[in-house]
Amino acid sequence: MEKEESNLLPKDKAGWHVGEGDTSFYFHPFTRDEVDAEMRRFESELADGMPSLSLAGTFFGWEVYYAPLVASEVDSTRLVARTRVTKRLRCSLDVHTQMSYTKQKDLSPMIVTPIGWGLHQRGKASTHVLQEFDQDTLVFAHDIPGLEKHLRYLFQVRRAQWKLADGRRKLTASLAIVDSDSNRRSRDADSHDNVEWATEGGIQVSVTEVNENSIKVVCDHWASCESKLHAEYLMIQWTQFAVWWEQLTVPSNLLLNTT
Repeated sequence: MEKEESNLLPKDKAGWHVGEGDTSFYFHPFTRDEVDAEMRRFESELADGMPSLSLAGTFFGWEVYYAPLVASEVDSTRLVARTRVTKRLRCSLDVHTQMSYTKQKDLSPMIVTPIGWGLHQRGKASTHVLQEFDQDTLVFAHDIPGLEKHLRYLFQVRRAQWKLADGRRKLTASLAIVDSDSNRRSRDADSHDNVEWATEGGIQVSVTEVNENSIKVVCDHWASCESKLHAEYLMIQWTQFAVWWEQLTVPSNLLLNTT
């Protein structure tokens, strides 16, 4: 489990330092309008990328879809990797929700990680809780130590649940990397050679009730990568995370391959 620290911003301050030592950073809080706008951009990016996905194969029952690598619109020297994994699980939505709640800290995914980073290293990562707009909308920072430098990003988490027209329930959890002009200026004014900031990427996990005994899980991931090797590494890691997530939330005797 990664280390989690609460750094909720005092309401009477415009910002503050997060972390300690030479890798600390100054955080400027987001407004509600800013995080809502970032989430709309995230949802647009997610929708725009769906047509480019094609089935690459299956992995432990998960259907794996990849999109061709494309140049980032933010930084043309970087590539954007995009993956979707999906599977139908024999598990009620209520059981899934209960299991996910009890293990939520273990289940928090990393949007982007350095090359060579693995699930067994999650304990070395740090999570800072920065803002809480309501129980379903929060802002965090991830700090992931790599071989040569720390990889860091700000991100918001948005949770939602609703009923479909036929009465079935659907849950979503969206993690979107966020940024702002004030935070960029702070980083530029106090940059560190041993810290790299990620500014593009996101994850959305949707869980849809199929019937009283099964659910369909869809996990969408995308992120900006430094190279083709990094992109390929991330796409493999995201698929491995889905399998690991399943093992934590669903008893092995209840697994059901996607149909």
